[in-house]
Amino acid sequence: MTPGAARRPPRGPAAPRGDRRWPVVFLALLAVTVLAAGCSALSALIDTQQALQNAGYQSVHVGFHANGQADDVDVSVTVSAAATQSDALNVASVVWAHLHERFDYLDVTVHGTGPSVTTDYSFGNLQQTFGPRNPSWDKTTVAAGTEQVGFVIIGAIVAIGVTIAVVAILVTRARRRRRGPPGWPGGQGPPGWPGGPGPVGGAAPGYPMWPPPPQPPRSVPGPGGVP
Repeated sequence: MTPGAARRPPRGPAAPRGDRRWPVVFLALLAVTVLAAGCSALSALIDTQQALQNAGYQSVHVGFHANGQADDVDVSVTVSAAATQSDALNVASVVWAHLHERFDYLDVTVHGTGPSVTTDYSFGNLQQTFGPRNPSWDKTTVAAGTEQVGFVIIGAIVAIGVTIAVVAILVTRARRRRRGPPGWPGGQGPPGWPGGPGPVGGAAPGYPMWPPPPQPPRSVPGPGGVP
């Protein structure tokens, strides 16, 4: 070590790897939960839109809206010819086969070279027209799935805020442990004390030099050597 160099204080105990990784694991699990909560509703809308595009329809839009207590699915497509009721029925058949969520009404709008065609179908009408479908598709509704996503996202935001606060506290504590207790510059004590810069005026190393005790005055001898 170079003379006069400051001594590095000993490092505190390192935090276990589990303490460092658990916030990341928690956030990953939280993201999976959010995706799983909205997977059924969002994937159903996306699958339906993709199926309509594969069927040759253009400018496809699939959405939903709440109409009081009823859940309405809105579908709009564009064809390269005049729109007909047959086009609307074909669109309804694709939705019935690919939208694996429960709904009450289906609103289909077909745009073409002429006037647009708009047709509304109830869930019962579709079932009578195309026949029954897998009962497991109707266990959840589109509205319930999207509302669940909203609640999960709000909870996720709160949980992320709490996680950030906990991580900040852990990092602050770890830094304090590494710094150690405060001391004099260079990791030494004050001059003349144990651990100080060194002896002063020949004092023993590590001990302060105290002034010598006062001495009694010397008597001056008188004539004949008698004090």
